[in-house]
Amino acid sequence: PDGKRVLIVRVNALGIVAVDGGAERQIATGAELHSCDWSRRDDWIACVSGNIVAATPGLNFGNVAPSAIVLVSTAGGPIITLVDRTAGNLSPVFSADGESLYFVSNRDGPRDIYVMPTRGNPPAPVTPLRVTTGLGVHSMAFSASGQRLAYGTYSARANLWSVAIPAAGSVDTSGAKSLTSGSQVIEMMRVSPDRKWLVFDSTLNLNAEIYRMPIDGGPAQQLTRDPADDFAADLSPNGREIAYHSWRTGTRDIYTMTLDGGAPQAVTATPAQESYPIWSPDGTRLAFVDQLGLASGSLRGKVYVVRRDQTGKWSAPVEL
Repeated sequence: PDGKRVLIVRVNALGIVAVDGGAERQIATGAELHSCDWSRRDDWIACVSGNIVAATPGLNFGNVAPSAIVLVSTAGGPIITLVDRTAGNLSPVFSADGESLYFVSNRDGPRDIYVMPTRGNPPAPVTPLRVTTGLGVHSMAFSASGQRLAYGTYSARANLWSVAIPAAGSVDTSGAKSLTSGSQVIEMMRVSPDRKWLVFDSTLNLNAEIYRMPIDGGPAQQLTRDPADDFAADLSPNGREIAYHSWRTGTRDIYTMTLDGGAPQAVTATPAQESYPIWSPDGTRLAFVDQLGLASGSLRGKVYVVRRDQTGKWSAPVEL
């Protein structure tokens, strides 16, 4: 705030260094810290923890995975979680007087602006107040006076298309057939074992849910309905169940659900990032990837298998 120091954000650590030189002073360490804002009262620094790709230009820009809003004292000390990692929380900015913290969240649907007080030492987590509705905000900043707020919106569109693959030669995409349309993002799609269905995730109804549709196109049937985002479904060999991963616990976990209206069944429930399940040909096992290694920067996701016994209970994951 005084223009004499710079905050250095190194993904897993925060440091402060004087503009005119000198040694850097580390004030905190934590996972995936980014999008930080320094209070004008010079007491707290607010950052996002998690889902760094959402704010990084590239393939996953605008990602909707959960992230937390944390505070760090400018004097150093432990990281304080102000908004927990149960929704996508981004772009924290302090008010001019430092008494409030504004941030972007999808906790109630599309991304909007929320605010909460930052009084106290340390500030206590409270239920934030929703400031806007339906803006689709991605990031924001206050003017120097603190009287005006500028924000940026972000939207993306990804739909399904079908194209015939010839026996020889290159594929001509000019004759591709549109299977879905509209303002939605479809991340993952799979063909059912009997080749009659496409199963996919879509943000057609705001948050990501699982749908299926005939492989040649037609009305899509919504299969999951939960405030959390559901992704990467695979239809079982008998066509009666889907397996998918969901953010319902704040991390990715594997779930199954029958298509006759049955309740979702948790297959995993760990702090890891289990995702992208696929059924075995006999329908008794699921293989999936733990993305925890990828999130930590090791670029190595581990593959696991679980087996379901005759009572319907899933075994503990076994690494391949």
